[in-house]
Amino acid sequence: MKHFYQKLIANKKGDLLFASSANTVLVFEITPSGANLLTQWTDEIDPYFSVRKHHREVLQKYEDDMKSFEKQGNNPESKPKKPKMPIPGPGAPPTFTYIRGMRLSRNEKYLIILTDNDKAAVVFEISDKRANTADSSFSLVLIKRQPFSKRPSAVTTSLDDMDLIVSDKFGDVFSVPLMDKRAIDEKTLAPILGHVSMLTCIDMATDENGRQCVITSDRDEHIRVSYFPKSYVIKKWLFGHKEFVSSFVLPEWCSNKVIISAGGDNFICSWLWQNNPGNELIGKVELSNVVEKYLDEEHLAPKKFQNEDGTLKEYCVSEIIPLNKIHKIAVIIEQVSAVFVLKVIEDGSLEYDQTIETPGYVIYGTSSDDTLVLSLVDETHSIIFYNIGDDGSIRVSEKQDRLASEIEKNRVTMDNDKDRVPLFTVGQLRKRREH
Repeated sequence: MKHFYQKLIANKKGDLLFASSANTVLVFEITPSGANLLTQWTDEIDPYFSVRKHHREVLQKYEDDMKSFEKQGNNPESKPKKPKMPIPGPGAPPTFTYIRGMRLSRNEKYLIILTDNDKAAVVFEISDKRANTADSSFSLVLIKRQPFSKRPSAVTTSLDDMDLIVSDKFGDVFSVPLMDKRAIDEKTLAPILGHVSMLTCIDMATDENGRQCVITSDRDEHIRVSYFPKSYVIKKWLFGHKEFVSSFVLPEWCSNKVIISAGGDNFICSWLWQNNPGNELIGKVELSNVVEKYLDEEHLAPKKFQNEDGTLKEYCVSEIIPLNKIHKIAVIIEQVSAVFVLKVIEDGSLEYDQTIETPGYVIYGTSSDDTLVLSLVDETHSIIFYNIGDDGSIRVSEKQDRLASEIEKNRVTMDNDKDRVPLFTVGQLRKRREH
């Protein structure tokens, strides 16, 4: 049994594809004749790393308390109790070791991955010597494994690639040097900004005055624009979503003046984020009329929140992919066997363009200048390559079979279906209102 690819990244040129399957990152070279596996890295960290780390901290506190107790000669009733520290056994919720996120630095010289169990950002230098006839090697060189106190949720780099910017599930954002090989003790890290809910997406841009800004979105339908590096200074908030924001992009053909965002709402928002406060939201595009036919029982609302007929279905956007060559975006809806393409005009105007049907639920996607790549829940076609034409067309690549065969066979092998890591988690961000 093979594990599907949960994350993908293509470089701008389109000759490298980074793919994560469970706890392994694989790098493929994409050529006219097919795909070749260049290298791979497997995260072999203890699945119970966080549990054992917590146990060590609890035990250390107990030992410190005992020393204090013995030194002060306190009465037996105040003697610290030795803590119980069980390891989860049979019947406990499954513990996964997997890659939560991936990102290339802006200069594409570094690969950053987010891990789950040890709550870390792992930085690799990409050593690409394929053009060297004497040594045509390719490798991922580990720079550091930077731990955080809370589980990372999204990652980017500063515009000059000097800083690694990581957000976590508790709403904080941290900045650490990207290329410094020394990992910083997570207990000494101080956040550069914070939200009051889980952060979902993060990126950087310059504002109308040329000042660098960090843009963050959260589970509470907010998008925040803060100055960088003094990110405690808020430039503005973008209000317009009613549900969580899971993804946003700044299309490069719009000169970074436009933000396209989506999440748990039935619409996609377009913002001219540099406009005067209150005038940033310039458009919304409803998706329901093109999405509803692809919804199934997986999208039924929980029984407690269902309508009387039991027919209420909910959906959410899990990812937005810029298609730079044709000035469009591809929108992935969680657990839907299709991708929805919209035109994005330079002024931020949005217009529905087409629907691309797929043989299975779309997990994740990425794009290069002339290629769109999707990973699917489908044993026969778990990855599909699409050519992006000059005329705006998006068609399955004529090299699909040659490209997919090598990538398919390198998927991580699982012992059973219980080892499959969560593939669809964005919908869990939806907050339920009891009253």
